[in-house]
Amino acid sequence: MSDCGCDEAQKRVHDFLSQELDDQKSQDVIDHLANCDDCESEYYVEERVKTLVKLNLGDEINPELRQSLEARLIAVAAEIARIEQEVAGQINISGETS
Repeated sequence: MSDCGCDEAQKRVHDFLSQELDDQKSQDVIDHLANCDDCESEYYVEERVKTLVKLNLGDEINPELRQSLEARLIAVAAEIARIEQEVAGQINISGETS
């Protein structure tokens, strides 16, 4: 089992989802995601975005436009997740703000 680290896993997630990695690099990403909640969360965001783009636009869209849309949606989703974490950190279990 090999762990490629957060930076490398995050760089490879798109290629992993597109099945463009060799077996060893794919396994490295899988191993990392299995042990890193932050990267696993980012992986699921990117996976959802790819699925939504495919479901709504199909395979007929220009590849460059698809990548641009996916990148923008991933950035928006990451910002939403960051804000949600920030807000959750300001609210304690009883629901009171800190």
